[in-house]
Amino acid sequence: FQSKFEKIMVSYLEIYNEEVRDLLSVTSSLNVREDPKEGVFVEGLSKWQVKGIHELIDILKRGGEQRVVESTKMNERSSQ
Repeated sequence: FQSKFEKIMVSYLEIYNEEVRDLLSVTSSLNVREDPKEGVFVEGLSKWQVKGIHELIDILKRGGEQRVVESTKMNERSSQ
């Protein structure tokens, strides 16, 4: 089986308390920008090339471990 895609890139971000964070890289708060040609993007967000489903799952697990998980007064299970 051969894929039609030559390259698949993945990013993983979180927006928490109005702050944008890259979950796959150690960075401070990132900025959302808009470019007339490219559209909306997150400046400085890392991109990772994946070659298969197992690499994708590993990246999602790694990013998931970096998420902020705190309960709120409205919902004790939110963000979990």
